[in-house]
Amino acid sequence: MKNLNLLYSQLFFFTLPDIVYIGTLTPNHAEQSKLMLRSGKHVLCEKPMAMNLRQVDEVLAVAKEQKKFFMEVCTVSTQDML
Repeated sequence: MKNLNLLYSQLFFFTLPDIVYIGTLTPNHAEQSKLMLRSGKHVLCEKPMAMNLRQVDEVLAVAKEQKKFFMEVCTVSTQDML
């Protein structure tokens, strides 16, 4: 796949990639995760995945409903360890 510069909302219309990484500002994580899950994509979402428990429940329900993999991830920088 060519390297494309797209908005998250535009990825909804593409078959590829089949997995996305959500690393935007925290207030956008839940809505963008649900959008990608509903478009048939698996999601890796930067921590925290949502702003509150209600949003967490909603995201997990959509993942289950769509039978897609969802995982909250934490990026660790090793640059300071060198």
